[in-house]
Amino acid sequence: MDLRLHWLICSVIRILSIKPSPDPVRDGYDFGGWFKEEACTNEWNFTTDVVTGNITLYAKWNKKTGYETPDAPLAKIYPNPTDGVIHLAFESQGAHNVTVSTMNGTVLLRQVVSDEICNMDISGYPAGVYLLIIDNSKYQSVTKVIKN
Repeated sequence: MDLRLHWLICSVIRILSIKPSPDPVRDGYDFGGWFKEEACTNEWNFTTDVVTGNITLYAKWNKKTGYETPDAPLAKIYPNPTDGVIHLAFESQGAHNVTVSTMNGTVLLRQVVSDEICNMDISGYPAGVYLLIIDNSKYQSVTKVIKN
């Protein structure tokens, strides 16, 4: 066998068996693996499953214990939809961890806020739907924010 062909075959095998790293992160959840369908029934096996064309893998998220979802949001969020700057007026005093992420859990912004009012600028991100996660260590609220 030609040495170049052998190298190419070995390289393709290595590429097809690579597991994404690091695992994605989402506040309040543990990552549960990559699955073949949206219902997260059949886990993708990076050792034995073979890519034969374009595929979509779905991340499974398991809610962490100890987090409670309040009946009302932890902050008033406006405007929603927004053209870029989101204003948050917190319902209670204290430190709040505020995270903006994509719908698939990729964290875009994260900051700790102690003020009663704060602004989050998402003008640098494309139009779409984002998750605004507010965590005060006792409760966690998640709000969908639409960016025009």
